[in-house]
Formats: sequence, structure tokens, C-alpha cells
Amino acid sequence: MTAGIDPAARPRLGRGVKLMRDESRDSHVLLYPEGVLLPNETGEAVLLRCDGHSPVGEIVRALEGQFDGVLPEQILELLDTLRGMGLIRIDHDGA
Repeated sequence: MTAGIDPAARPRLGRGVKLMRDESRDSHVLLYPEGVLLPNETGEAVLLRCDGHSPVGEIVRALEGQFDGVLPEQILELLDTLRGMGLIRIDHDGA
């Protein structure tokens, strides 16, 4: 896998980060100390799987099957971006 993320790694939300359902938007929002992130449908699906139990490889396979045209590299890039922003943690990051 690319982006330096082990396929067996299990991402989870970072400290102080919460994924909450916003009924008025009929979607999830990611709340973190510095603000709010409104993910698109694919981003929401990724974040819902950042539960500390689902391995990255499983997340990638599930989303490839769920969304047409989504490439594994795009999912890994999103995970890497979220990790860089401190919104998720990955077990091999010392979490």
C-alpha cells in the first residue's frame, strides 16, 4: 500500500475528535478542537470505519466495492491527510 500506511493498521479518531450525526444535514460531521469538517459521502464512509478495529486493507476493499471509481490510492491519501491533520491516529503512529 502507498502513503506509508500498513494495510493491517487500524485507524481511529484522534484525541478530542468526534464523528457525530447532524440530522439537519442528514450526514455526519467531524468535530475537532479547531473546527468542524463536513466530509463528502466517501469521506464519511472512511471516517465511519476509523473505529480502531477495522484494518486499513479492509477499509480500502469495502470502499472499493461501495463506490464506483474510488481508487485505493485515493482512500490511502485521504487517510494520510486525516492523519497529518491529527484527526485520526493509526496504531503504528504510536497511538
